[in-house]
Amino acid sequence: MTEQDRCADSLRSLRQKVQLSQAEVARAIGVSQQSVASWESGVTVPSVERREKLSLVLACSPERIDEVLVRRPPVEGSSKLRAEIVERDRQISELRGQLAQADEMLRLEREKVRALLSRLPPEDAAYKRALEAADAQIQQMQVPNALPND
Repeated sequence: MTEQDRCADSLRSLRQKVQLSQAEVARAIGVSQQSVASWESGVTVPSVERREKLSLVLACSPERIDEVLVRRPPVEGSSKLRAEIVERDRQISELRGQLAQADEMLRLEREKVRALLSRLPPEDAAYKRALEAADAQIQQMQVPNALPND
């Protein structure tokens, strides 16, 4: 039995220990059954986010999941791919953080504009229209969450 087989068996045994099928694990994590099978066979590695969910479903620590996955020898040509995946996960996490910050900044700006609008006297219609236009522009600047779900 190769090291890859032992590691795959370890991930499989963690799943079997909690008496779940691949399909049940997949549903709980939000991936396909094929993804779970691919992880167990060592063809692919789940993202960091998926590993955290996997650890909850399999009732073990995220470190245990990483230990099982890291011990695998690379499939031919996959070390570069895995490095790219790790870098992609890091970039996506960074971008999600930036998007969250941008969304929060826009939310705060909208609150400021709305607070200013609420303090205007009704007779100052021109100024109020200008602030409403500014609020509309801020709302249009809403940052879409275009990042892929892992």
